[in-house]
Amino acid sequence: MTGIAPYDHLVITALAPVRWFREFGRPPRILGLDVARGLAILGMAGAHIGETEAFDLVDPSTWTDLVHGRSSILFALLAGVSIALMTGRSALPDPGRLPGIRLNLVGRGAVIFLIGLALEMLNTPIAVILTLYGILYIAVIPFLRWRPWQLLLGAAVLALLGPALLAFLGAVMLHPFGAGIGFVLYGTYPITVWMALVLGGMALGRMHVERIRTAVIALGLGLVLAVAGYGLGGIGQSAGLTGAPDGSSSFADGSFIESDGGVLSAPSGWEGYPQALAAADPLGALVAAVFAVEPHSGGRPRCSAPAGSRSR
Repeated sequence: MTGIAPYDHLVITALAPVRWFREFGRPPRILGLDVARGLAILGMAGAHIGETEAFDLVDPSTWTDLVHGRSSILFALLAGVSIALMTGRSALPDPGRLPGIRLNLVGRGAVIFLIGLALEMLNTPIAVILTLYGILYIAVIPFLRWRPWQLLLGAAVLALLGPALLAFLGAVMLHPFGAGIGFVLYGTYPITVWMALVLGGMALGRMHVERIRTAVIALGLGLVLAVAGYGLGGIGQSAGLTGAPDGSSSFADGSFIESDGGVLSAPSGWEGYPQALAAADPLGALVAAVFAVEPHSGGRPRCSAPAGSRSR
């Protein structure tokens, strides 16, 4: 009589979990990315429910503060890597596949956006980043066939010029307000910072991210950027260049706060614009954005050296 005995069935069933663990993380799956995702999740949990003190390099008891502000940035970088992997890995996606890929990204972005809205409906004091993540999945569609060097160049331009340009335009326009620009440009998560991270992640995903050589290069580049970012931010803080520029706080009625604490109403016409522009200080806003490294400042060093923040 042919077939498998009941005992053999039990052996096969018992060995299935063992086989799963032995095969977990094997190619084509990239185990390092799973580890990075796990670290990002742990960091997010620590930032939300952990009690930490301000980071002090010489006090190890404060090192738990490192969880703040890094999980969201790591998630953004990994989102770019995942987009690259799902659209062809190191090979650019074939033009014939682009319609399906675009539809897939739009669907994923919509789901992430809706999850973010649901979390915001809980009315917690935590800044929810998932809504912007949903937008980013759609915003990367024009860059799907860009080569790694083009993606890195685009990320560098956004990181270097975006924050300063936004700060300057915000001051010149007397700190405009509105749901759209508040969400994408001048909110907690300005798109100039987070789009740069996603493009950088896409470039990493296109450069054979499964190779040790790529990992070593990424580690070295990350350390250089972190030192440069924190160094630039430290110079700005020492020189007093990172304070909020005049008129940085605006209200729904168009008024904003001057440096002396007084409230200056937005001009109703061109007659009061010079005075309001002087109070807004566009040059000061630009310099502050160049050196800003504070949480959610959207400054240039912030793109490379994340400071503490609580985000979901």
